[in-house]
Amino acid sequence: MKKIIGIFIFVSLVSCVTTKYDLKTDLKIETLSICVNYSDLVPNNIRYRFDEIAYNFVNEYNKTQHEFKLSLCDDSTNSALNIYIRNTILVTTGRQIYSTIVSVCGLSLPFIMIAAECPFIVLFYTFPNDVTYVSLKLTPDLSPFNKVYYRHFENSGYLRNQKKQIFKHGIEFNRFLNKELEKIEKQYRHNKEVEMLHNISTKSKQN
Repeated sequence: MKKIIGIFIFVSLVSCVTTKYDLKTDLKIETLSICVNYSDLVPNNIRYRFDEIAYNFVNEYNKTQHEFKLSLCDDSTNSALNIYIRNTILVTTGRQIYSTIVSVCGLSLPFIMIAAECPFIVLFYTFPNDVTYVSLKLTPDLSPFNKVYYRHFENSGYLRNQKKQIFKHGIEFNRFLNKELEKIEKQYRHNKEVEMLHNISTKSKQN
């Protein structure tokens, strides 16, 4: 039986490392400010889309029960998560054409190899992604360390014009915000539970 070998040229749709946030153990957050800033590399149409997403995200987040409320950048130096959009790269027309040519060749190759009675079959294709590179940082009142968290998120930009790419990438930014806030809230909840158990233990020893 012929062996089938698939070579896939791709990048994952969303790539965010699972590094937890270092929050202070005795922390009490009432409102966390979400501050989104951009480098000069980020186009204005991306900024408008991300600002719209951030605004809607905060409003939707505050409609449901959470450990704290969110606000849009009241103060970037206090009780804030600073999100710095370092760069956004959309799929250009040239990359669309290149990917189509490569994929057609790669997906046609198995038929050529079968006709040539090769002992194995190789196929390949490439679907380019839109990608945004981000750095995140908590203010000193929230975290004891001056730590920067590097992330990036992606989604397919293949066979989409720029307008559709920007719209779709905005949806991915919303997912990104949701995942990052889940990490912060989970760590915050964990720290509260540890602090509560510590207080109970201390009182028991005193009695």
